[in-house]
Amino acid sequence: MRIDIEKVNPIIFSDVRLHPTSHRYPHTLGVCLQPIFFFTDWTVILQFFESWIAQGATKFYFYLHSYTWQTKKVLDFYKDSLGDNLEFIDWSDLPVHARDKGSYDRDPNSRVFRHAATAFMHDCMLRARSHVKFVANTDLDDLAVSSSLNISDFLENASVRHSDAAQFKVDWILSHQPQNWDPIKNPKDVNFDLQSVRVLKIANIRYDYRVSKKMFHRPERVMNFDMHSVYRNELAGNRNQQYTTVEMFDNPDLYFLHLRRFERHLLNPLPVEFNNNFNGSLLMKLNTRMLDQLAKRIDGTEFAESPLTPWTMEARQTMRDLEQCRREAFGSILDDQNQMCQQSSSGCEGMLTAGVPFIKAPQTWVNIAHKALFNTYVEKTKKFSLFN
Repeated sequence: MRIDIEKVNPIIFSDVRLHPTSHRYPHTLGVCLQPIFFFTDWTVILQFFESWIAQGATKFYFYLHSYTWQTKKVLDFYKDSLGDNLEFIDWSDLPVHARDKGSYDRDPNSRVFRHAATAFMHDCMLRARSHVKFVANTDLDDLAVSSSLNISDFLENASVRHSDAAQFKVDWILSHQPQNWDPIKNPKDVNFDLQSVRVLKIANIRYDYRVSKKMFHRPERVMNFDMHSVYRNELAGNRNQQYTTVEMFDNPDLYFLHLRRFERHLLNPLPVEFNNNFNGSLLMKLNTRMLDQLAKRIDGTEFAESPLTPWTMEARQTMRDLEQCRREAFGSILDDQNQMCQQSSSGCEGMLTAGVPFIKAPQTWVNIAHKALFNTYVEKTKKFSLFN
């Protein structure tokens, strides 16, 4: 069949690349949060939102896998408070037949690290393109801290000095934040307790955690990356050269604290020692600002005194089970020779012993197991269109 090119309707293209001088971002600083799974500690969600908002963040992409009803209550409150500035994205397990669920050999979820974390990061970065100028990829236990308590201003100033930067890489410091959950019955009881955070000495920390960093990205400039590394950035303008990665290590003006409990597998086999030279006064100042914000946000609301108990005993047990799953998924100890994916939902769900009912995201993936039949149908449709 001959096609007359002159009679074919032209294809209209829309150039969505940002104009370097005229584009205006609706948000300067945004946050992409890794999918929460089997989540019980609703208090840290308040800490997450209030710490970021206190330092200039105005846009949040919150990915949901599985969580308790108490967690849902907190998330619903922040959705009411932040409106369109908070987006919830359901992020379910991959579809699998019931008879295969939990099987390391037959369940694809058992081979996907932390619910396809890398896929989430790229999904979120695409959502943020042209809408948010700087985006952090983070976990709930990561606390970003700016010496001025204004991360937005810091990044704006840094981007002036480094106009071709696609991301800024900063320190990620293993720290300890004790949990004092038992007195907490409702949101107004939360105190954050950032003054109790203690930074570990470098010599105590396992090598891979010692050298890992966290990043703030320019979404439209990054192409291929994970939580700690960049593999490829977009090309800068018309030049055959990638946007750059700016390393800002040992910078006291911007860093992340990795707020963890004491897990032995993150530490070297030495007595635990703390960095007593770390200046904690900034955390106390941030804590005060967060508490003031939270008090204003919940003042006069039913949420302030919403009873969210019981939860502490179940939360502790669930967190212990998940930590064990980091080391022993599917009944096998993880080592250099046996590097199965940690924290996959299939491996961990069967190890939870607290009996907590979880709200789960509805199915978000399309099952293409029968793609051959689908492709055959599409091929027949194409032929029908061409010759009829």
